[in-house]
Amino acid sequence: MEFRQLEYFRTIADAGSISEAARILHMSQPPLSTSMKQLEEEMGNVLFERGRKITLTEAGKILYERAGILLSLSKNTIREVSATKNHALLKIGVTPTTLPVILPYLAEFRKAEENYDFEIYDGTTFRLHTLLEDKVIDCAVVRTPTRLNHVNAIVLGTDMMYIASKEKRKEKELALKELAGLDLILYRRYYDFILNEMKKHQLNPHISVTCDDGRTALDFVRSGMGCAVIPYSLHSACCDLYLTKINDTGLQTKILFIYRKEKETDPSIEKFVSCLPQKSAGSD
Repeated sequence: MEFRQLEYFRTIADAGSISEAARILHMSQPPLSTSMKQLEEEMGNVLFERGRKITLTEAGKILYERAGILLSLSKNTIREVSATKNHALLKIGVTPTTLPVILPYLAEFRKAEENYDFEIYDGTTFRLHTLLEDKVIDCAVVRTPTRLNHVNAIVLGTDMMYIASKEKRKEKELALKELAGLDLILYRRYYDFILNEMKKHQLNPHISVTCDDGRTALDFVRSGMGCAVIPYSLHSACCDLYLTKINDTGLQTKILFIYRKEKETDPSIEKFVSCLPQKSAGSD
């Protein structure tokens, strides 16, 4: 298996057809088809469901994910080796709601260490953990609840949950029991977290919409389909909506900077960590 084959494979998967992938890759179709047949033979499994539009089999989906990681590692290695003469590279993973928290620290670090460049990876907390374990990224900024095994974690801040609504509410704060009377819009990252907290208080909320992203939840609010439960760090995306704090410490989340536990920490990570608040995730 060659990196070239993996690039071909992902291009075909993204394009949905070999002919379109051949056009994108500036090559003829026959050698591309041959290369994919060889890859399937080497994998010992069928990677594509061939029809009017090519889709991935379960084996193909696994290879697509892993190929992306391998290709990223290859490109990063080339870039890091070629850049050692002038600039160091720090690869950081962020979620949509943690980027605003880490940005000031990145700006300060860049002022102090002008020879550092940043490569940012966007993703879910689960995805960033995988990239960190696979050494595609050096560190990540995530939010609790999350697993902390095999990583060092530093608390960057805490965040309360808020209700985002289309209409302004009379209350400055909402008690948890008042959420039970609302049509709630939740995104899956916090679905269990929020429902488990409400069950502790024997509350049975109505979930009108469940989605995959906080910004999508806010779009449903704008359509008048309910109120979204979001962390306050998403407030910049709510300029046309109204926010009301949920007065319940059980819905408080921590924003964490995480990096791998290793015998010898990368000097780049050590430098960046020195710019952060020195409060471990296990601290009160």
